[in-house]
Amino acid sequence: MILADVAHARSGDKTGSVNIGVLVIDKANALLVERALTPEKVRQTLGMPESQPVEIYRLPQLGAFNIVLPGALGGAPSYSLSFDVFGHYFGSRILALKVGNE
Repeated sequence: MILADVAHARSGDKTGSVNIGVLVIDKANALLVERALTPEKVRQTLGMPESQPVEIYRLPQLGAFNIVLPGALGGAPSYSLSFDVFGHYFGSRILALKVGNE
């Protein structure tokens, strides 16, 4: 199973950092998603280097998570050379993250 089966995502950027919001469709799956959302798995799913900081914040009342990737775009969007400098790619890409034991 992948994250897209149990959650929605929305992402964007601010001054070269990426912000990804993940909202679990059914709160009963929140623990499953929480276990899957590790910095290592996020980096792997997004194809980012081990040196990329990953901050994950839980919003348990909402069944949601906020993932922040400081400096992931290599600078402010207006001068970054990164693909899809506005960070929208990351929201759709994170939905491929594997969750559960499958």
